[in-house]
This record gives sequence, structure tokens and C-alpha cells, in this order.
Amino acid sequence: DHLTNGIKKMTPLLAKAKRDESSMEIEAVSMQLYGIHHKMINVCLRLAEHHLQNYFSSNLIHSLRTAARTLSDAASLLRPLRAFDFHPSQTEAESSSSSPTNNPSTTEPRVKSMYAKSIFLQYAWLWEYCGHFARSFAADELWRERGHTCGNDLLSLFREVDSTCSEVMKRCFRGAKWKPKTSVSMTSHGQVTLSSLSGIVVLPTAFEQIDESVLQKEGCHEAISTAKAILDRQTQIKRDERLVLVAAGICYGHAIDTYIFLAERCESEVAKDPMEGEASAAKLPSVRGVSKGGKNEKDGWNLVPLPSGAPVAPLLRQRLGDASNEIGKILLNEGRLVLSSDSPNTEGIGISSGSFGMSHVSAIMLASAQFWFMEGLKQFTAGQDLRNIALLRCNLCQCCKIRANANVILPGFNKGDSKECNSEVFLQEAVDHLVLAHETMGQRDSDPMTWDMVSEELAATLLVLGVRRRQSSKIGTTSAEPVMLQALRLTPGAEKAIVEPMERSCKIYESLGTAHAAHQAAAAHYQLALYFSRVWTCQRDESKTREKLAAAFKHFGLAHQYFFRSVYGNEPTFVVLSLDFSNLYSAVSGEECLSKALACCLDCRQAFSPTAVAAALERVDNSKNRNQSSDARAWFEKMTTLAENVEGRVSKLLLSLVKIEKDGGSASSKYKDMYRTVLTHKISPGNKKGDENDEEKTNSPYCDLPSSFPVYDLLESLTKRMSLTE
Repeated sequence: DHLTNGIKKMTPLLAKAKRDESSMEIEAVSMQLYGIHHKMINVCLRLAEHHLQNYFSSNLIHSLRTAARTLSDAASLLRPLRAFDFHPSQTEAESSSSSPTNNPSTTEPRVKSMYAKSIFLQYAWLWEYCGHFARSFAADELWRERGHTCGNDLLSLFREVDSTCSEVMKRCFRGAKWKPKTSVSMTSHGQVTLSSLSGIVVLPTAFEQIDESVLQKEGCHEAISTAKAILDRQTQIKRDERLVLVAAGICYGHAIDTYIFLAERCESEVAKDPMEGEASAAKLPSVRGVSKGGKNEKDGWNLVPLPSGAPVAPLLRQRLGDASNEIGKILLNEGRLVLSSDSPNTEGIGISSGSFGMSHVSAIMLASAQFWFMEGLKQFTAGQDLRNIALLRCNLCQCCKIRANANVILPGFNKGDSKECNSEVFLQEAVDHLVLAHETMGQRDSDPMTWDMVSEELAATLLVLGVRRRQSSKIGTTSAEPVMLQALRLTPGAEKAIVEPMERSCKIYESLGTAHAAHQAAAAHYQLALYFSRVWTCQRDESKTREKLAAAFKHFGLAHQYFFRSVYGNEPTFVVLSLDFSNLYSAVSGEECLSKALACCLDCRQAFSPTAVAAALERVDNSKNRNQSSDARAWFEKMTTLAENVEGRVSKLLLSLVKIEKDGGSASSKYKDMYRTVLTHKISPGNKKGDENDEEKTNSPYCDLPSSFPVYDLLESLTKRMSLTE
């Protein structure tokens, strides 16, 4: 109140001095008024800090508006004094070349520029608090419950601050012919402003590449409009969160650009006159409790731009990076939902022309998400925030994997490029992001949790890349049947491109040492085994054939060893693996290999046991899926099909062993007796076990499902016969 009264009393005196055209009086009164305005701004911003911590939304909005208006008035007081003229004019040069008695007049413009710099510091501080307000609102629901405010209140405040302080922006950047380096409005080529906050950004180069690929120019514009329309149909809370986060990015960008501008001005003054530059830095007004020694008692960072230090606090860059990352995650999730047709916001969205589809809309969202992730990456890199750099690289990896797993045409790829080739390129780009994340962190001790998370993501991506390359090669199939044609033999380079990613994936998973990593390592060994079991028959010489066959047995053995210990929960995978392992043994002639092939089939008996069935039903009951009955039936249908395959495979193997036993003149009838057991099982009527007397089973929603599979009794009986004869 005292400061407001002081302004009211001094303003008429300034008007009178202007009427009298007294330059000395105008300057004296203007300096006095500027001092009051300067204190008024500091008080408003200190109050804003207090209101921000207590959810006083109305008081906070009022304080920021008052600070913006007072800042504009303070800038207008300095304008007639040419305080914003950072470049010495010809008059100053002439004055400096005159007699030494004119020294006071030559230093006067530099003193005035110090006032301008204090204005810019307060301007940066104002935008910082606007960014804090936006970021806090997006993350904290209490602003709605206790603060009784909404997103539109914040957006109108930011637009008013921007309009009120436009004169400061004009004097700061345009007058000095300086282009902002951080503002998202500049990096997005004007697509992101306080009047355009959708978050959809398609850069000019990307737009040209989209136009040259699958979309016509009109279709590209329509796809962008459709993407914005889908985002506008989000719920009010989600829409407010997205809009306010984009606004937070703009606010933080203004603050950072101002600090960088002042730092460059200080550096230019030091280069021109070191003594004068040091004096300029020493005379800068302290802001936000920043002492001239350079430390902020609260944040521990120097926010006053000094020639020898970083002009921007890493914490400020981290907040801008966090906001950009959150925007990217929102767009990434929405793009994934649009692609999978699970987004409720696409209902009623029609496509008026055939020039684009929902995959193209998703591509626009993914391109925008990648833009925001890259913006966040720039800030984290500038602030040396290693952990967040690694996490953001993981998000960029997710963008690439979505592009690889779906037929999404994104910038840089034309119609002529095959989908398989594009998928491999995208997956390799995802791998590169994760490798860079590891290189940034340097070593695991810097942040073990983040390092392991990146490692696990890298291992998964490498495994997918290896499998995708195998599928797109000459031997591309998921079958374990060996390739017999020499023409299908891969070159050493092609084979290395397939095997190396999967082997790296195995090593990474095994180094992690977690239960999930062990499961994934077994899956990687299984994929390697499938590859080697396909190619061992088409090698150029015997040594290579033995090498590939040994590798197939090795990886099958490692995968089988894990899944044999962890049958429950992995029943279908274990049965399929056992059948593939059995096929590999069968491909090698001899009674011993056929016997081992039979043992592989018998090993999977636990997957069909009553314990496995009960465990499967329990997992279905504990799941949050509403279609529990359909999930249970789908599992039973899959296992029933596999049971038939196992039974048929056992029958063929025993028949082959019986022939070998007969041709060899063996006195033993082990395999003959086992084959007789199989025939007896096939002709026996009613293999299902009845549970009519089981009251608990009758009352269950799965009462019509069997408690075990008939093949379980057969495999159990054969296992006992084989163990007795051995």
C-alpha cells in the first residue's frame, strides 16, 4: 500500500516535469518512480511465491497480473532515458572522444542500462512463476478442489501477461536484433503459441516429407486438423492438463531466453572493456535473494547471469524439460490409442476423403510427441541432468517401437520403402537412443535403478530387432523346421545382423539377475535356438554344420531348463518349446536322439496336470479382466490343441523307435510296450475326468471345463514305464 501511494504521489510530478520540458527533473523523478516500481514488482512476486505454496489461486493471479502491469510501467519510465539501448550511439562515441571532463556523461548510459537489465531479470522471474503455476496446476488436483480454478483461468492470465509485457519483449529481443534460442514458439516455427496450445507440431521439413510420401497436401492438412479435433474431445481435466503444460513450456522458454540474452550482453561488455564488464556485473540488482556472491540461499543456484558461469539454473531447465516430456507422453499415449482404435475420442470422427486414415492421424501425433521429447532432451542435456536424459531416451525409443510395430508412415519414408525395411530402421533407431542413454550415464553406479531400466528396455528392443530381421530374411518363419536348400543360406553379414542383437539381449538380461530378466533371457535363447535349428542343414561344410547344430542344442537346452522349472504360468510356451526341441532331436538320426526327442515330449506333462489347470484358473480369477470366462476357455482351447499335437508326436516317435528296436533285433520290448499304451489310450472311451460329485467344482463358473487333460495320464504312464526300464 505504501508503494502504491508513493506511485500515486510521484506520477503527477513526472507529468508536470514533462509539461515543463525539464530534462533534469524528468530524469530525477523517473528514477525515483522506477525505484518504487522495482520494489513493487519484487513484493508482488514474493507474494506470488507465498500464494503458490498455499493454493491461493485468486491472490496468485492478482499478484502476477499486478507484477506484469507494474513491469510494463517501469519499462515505459526507462524508455525516454534510452535505458534499453545496449549499443553505444554515435553521440556517446563523440562524448568519449572529447575532453576528460565529460567522463560522468559517458558512464551515464551504462548506468541506465543496469536498470534495464534489472527489468529483464524481473521479467524472467515473472515468467518463471507463470511456468511454476502452470506446472503445479497440471500435476496437482488440489488447485481445483482448494483453489477453485480451472485451466482457462491460467491461460487467460498468461495471455494477459504476454500482452502486457510485449513492450519489454520488443525492446529486449527485437531492438537488440537477438533471436530467442529456447522459445518453443521459435523452434516450432510459430505452431505453438499462447493462442495455439494443441501441442500438435509438424515441422516444415517433416511436412514436406509427409507430403512426398503417402499424403497429398490437402490430406496432410486434414490429418493435422483431425488430430487436433481428437485432442479437443478429451475430458476437461485431461484437456486442461495438456493445454496448461504447453503454456508452461512457453513461459519457461521466455524466462530462459531472457537469462541467456543478459548473459550474452554481459559477455559482450567484458569483451569490449573487461573492467567495465566486471563493474556492470557487480552493479546488477539482486533478484530473488541472489547475492552478488552468486548463491541463492533457497535453490543453491546463481540466477544472475555472470560472464564466467552458466546463465540459467539447471533446475529451471529441468522444469522445462519435465513439461516437454509430459506433453510428449500425452501425445504418445493418444497416438497409440488412435492407432489401436481404443481411443474414445475417435468416436464420431469421420474421414471425408480417402487421402488419409487414422494411421496417418496417429503418425501426426507421434511426430508431435517426438518433437516435444527432443525439446525436453535439449534442456536436460544443457542442464547435465543424466537421469532424465536416459528416461527421455526411453520415451523416444517407445516412439520408434510404435512406428516399427505398426504400418505408420512417418516423415522420411516414401511409398517405395518396404514395411519390413522401415521396421528395422525404426528399431535400430530405438536401439541407438538406448545406447546413447547408457553412454550419457557412463556407468551403472551413477544411478543403478535407471541404468537397469534402460538395460532392460535395450535388451527387449534388441531381441525384437533380431527376430524382425530373422522374419524378413530368406528363412523368415517362426517354424523350427530346418532349411534344406543351399540357396537359402545367409551371408555372414546377414547372419551376424540377426544373431548379434539377440546374443546381446541374452547377455544384458543375464546380467540383470531379476526374475523377469531370467524369463526374458530364456525367451531370447529360444529365439536363437529357432534360428540355428533352421540354418544348420544348409551350411557350406561339415564344421559349420556341427557349429550351428551345437548352437541350436545349446540355446534350446538353456531355454528348456528355465521353462521346465517355471512351467506354471508359461504352459503354452513350454509345450511349444518342447515340441520344437523334440523336432531338433528327431532331425538327427539314431535311436539315442529319438529317445531324447521322446523325453522332451514327456517333460511337458506337468503343463497338462490338474495343478497347472488349477493355477491357470486362479490366475484368471485374480486378473482384472472382466471377460474371465472367455480367457479361461481360450487357455483351455489352446492347451487342448497342444495336447493333441503332443499325443500325435509321441505316437510317431514311439512308432519309429519300435521299428529301430525290431530291426536291431533287441530283446527288449520297452518301446513296443509304450506304443501299446498309446494305442490303448486312443481307443479308450471317455478320456475326460468327471467332477460331478465335486460340489466346489459344480458351483464354479468353470464347471463345464475339465480339471486336467487326458494326455496328462498318458504322459505320466509313459514316463513311469521309461524310468522302470532304464
